[in-house]
Amino acid sequence: MMANKGLLGVVSVLLCCACPPDGAKHGSTTVASSTATSTAAAASSSSVATASASVDQCKVLSKRFDAVLLAAPGTCKKNEDCASYSAGVGKNCGGAIDQASAKKLAAITKEFRAAKCGYTVHCAPRQVFGLECRKGVCAEINEQR
Repeated sequence: MMANKGLLGVVSVLLCCACPPDGAKHGSTTVASSTATSTAAAASSSSVATASASVDQCKVLSKRFDAVLLAAPGTCKKNEDCASYSAGVGKNCGGAIDQASAKKLAAITKEFRAAKCGYTVHCAPRQVFGLECRKGVCAEINEQR
């Protein structure tokens, strides 16, 4: 949204500079003004449409990520059954999950990043030393062993 305001501000300045101070129309100024207006209007509406579509796409991807995460069993029989998933796409700060769910989440994360979506949460730094299957559930190892 801020980028759009910035663009509109630049467009306003361009339009004001193209118009004579008394509002009278001059031959070449009118052409420059109408060209600037057409170009600015097209750029502005295109940017707004792109930003809107982008925001909607980001929300859809984030919700899909959360839905896959919620449905994920996160179960395992051995450490190799576990994988990690990224932070900042859904409402979570990342963690350990089963391999099949991790692949689905990774595909959504790839789309999310390609759409240039911003992080949905800001997570504190943390250190993970690996993943393990702990009592049939994938878990992070948070201490050095």
